[in-house]
Amino acid sequence: AALGTQVGALVEQAFAQFLGVRHALACSSGTAALHLALLALGIRPGAAVIQPAVNFVAAANMTVACGATPLFAEICALDEPTLDPDSVEALLDAAARRGQGPLAVVVMHYGGYPCRMARILALCRERKFTISPKRRMNPSCGGIRILTGYGSTTGISVTWSRN
Repeated sequence: AALGTQVGALVEQAFAQFLGVRHALACSSGTAALHLALLALGIRPGAAVIQPAVNFVAAANMTVACGATPLFAEICALDEPTLDPDSVEALLDAAARRGQGPLAVVVMHYGGYPCRMARILALCRERKFTISPKRRMNPSCGGIRILTGYGSTTGISVTWSRN
C-alpha cells in the first residue's frame, strides 16, 4: 500500500529524528526498502551481496533485481539463527579472489537475536565493503528496542506481525 506524501513525510521526519540521522525514507514494504538500499550502495550487475541463507526471499530477489549475485552465508546455530561471521569471512575471501565487487553484506537480526555485528563490521571494514542491516522492531513487546549505529543503511520493519 502506498504511504501518501503527507504520511510518508511525517514518518520519515519522525524516524530520522528518533534515529539521529539526516535522512529517512518510508517505503511501503521491506522489499522496496531493501531494493532502494542496494541501489544506493551501488550494487549493480557483476556485484555480489552476502546475505543469510535463512531469510525471506526478498533479499535474494532484490539482489537479483539489481543484477547482482546473492551469496548465501550460513547461520551461527539453530538457537542463534543469525549470520555466521566465519561464513561471511569465507564468502568475502572467495569473492575477492574472483574479483567480484562491489560487495555488500545484508544482515538480519532475527527473532530477538542480534547478529554478531562487531566481527561482521570488522570483516567488512578490513575489506572496504558495505553492510546493510535489516532490523525488526516489535512495538508489542512493552517497548521498542532497535539496534542502530551499524552499517551504511538500515531497514526497520514496524509491522506488528513480524518477529
